[in-house]
Amino acid sequence: MNTKLLVQGISGVIPGGVSTEDFAVIISTDKITAKKILDILIQNGIGKTIENLVNFEDGDKLKAALLAIKNGVPIEEVSRYIDWKDFEGLVAEILYSKHFDVLRNFRMTKPTMEIDVVGVRLGIALLIDCKHWKRLSHSALEAIVVKQVERVKHYVSISK
Repeated sequence: MNTKLLVQGISGVIPGGVSTEDFAVIISTDKITAKKILDILIQNGIGKTIENLVNFEDGDKLKAALLAIKNGVPIEEVSRYIDWKDFEGLVAEILYSKHFDVLRNFRMTKPTMEIDVVGVRLGIALLIDCKHWKRLSHSALEAIVVKQVERVKHYVSISK
């Protein structure tokens, strides 16, 4: 499988029907390459051809990202083509594939807090805050870590 084509196509996987021409414009390529990418996606159960359009559903972008990873594309590269919601789904799917029980968007009260992804296996919980990181100052990163530590402490206090 041509993984370069597959990665290139991830950003074009948008719910709804798309023509080959429109898909080519979305991913900034020519019509022939767009058709090859759409064929790869459809052959792998991502999207369905309806008349002259390929119809993508919610979750198909995540499926395309997982397909790329399964075919050897580094997760760092794949994550550039997905948004935060799909990234949370990607993290959840990876944990699930490793036999974790998975909760997404776990909400706690008093005080109100949310953990993006919780994975539990063999009595151990992973509490994951999913972010698309850019370069951050040391103080900004420190504040983010402090908030995550607070969420973890709260989770532990209510899980006893």
